[in-house]
Amino acid sequence: HRAYMAEFERGLQAADRKNGHDGQIGLPYWDWAHVPPGHPVFPPVFRNFRFPKDLLPRATRGTSETNRLQDEGYAEMLAKRDDTLRYTLKHFGAQIDRALSQPSYPVFASGDVGAGKSFETPHDSIHFAMGFPMSAIPYASYHPLFFCHPAQCDRVYEKYLQLEPDAAAEFRAHQLSLVQQRYQRESLY
Repeated sequence: HRAYMAEFERGLQAADRKNGHDGQIGLPYWDWAHVPPGHPVFPPVFRNFRFPKDLLPRATRGTSETNRLQDEGYAEMLAKRDDTLRYTLKHFGAQIDRALSQPSYPVFASGDVGAGKSFETPHDSIHFAMGFPMSAIPYASYHPLFFCHPAQCDRVYEKYLQLEPDAAAEFRAHQLSLVQQRYQRESLY
């Protein structure tokens, strides 16, 4: 989500400057791994958010999931009780700690390599734990909480870079190898 969120933040900053401000704004994060006792799991602004019924044009209402978003909105997320979510989320903190302890960037970053030890595990688990629409890839971004989730992931990623400074070079090398692999595949055709 990093590129998507960076572009979204740049748009927010440009809009802020256009409105006469300094553009020094960013997305808030939702620290789902450490919810203080006595505090709601969902910040109230998110729990009280209601899906605007006219957000999607009628032409896009062809799929059952789109109809579900229009008909149910966030009912599934809103029905989740804080005590149930708190129990589920406490496991994600341990998953983050396990991912942060990985000295190899590919193990930290990828479920394909990390097999339950990577940060991808709690990232994906949050989407499913929250329920619809966060659990449906095409519709997750229709809830404002979606934007706070990657901001939290960025916090964890930055923490990993502090713990493993060589990870940035590993990341760049891995990205370069992916580009080279793609170029080699494309040149075969």
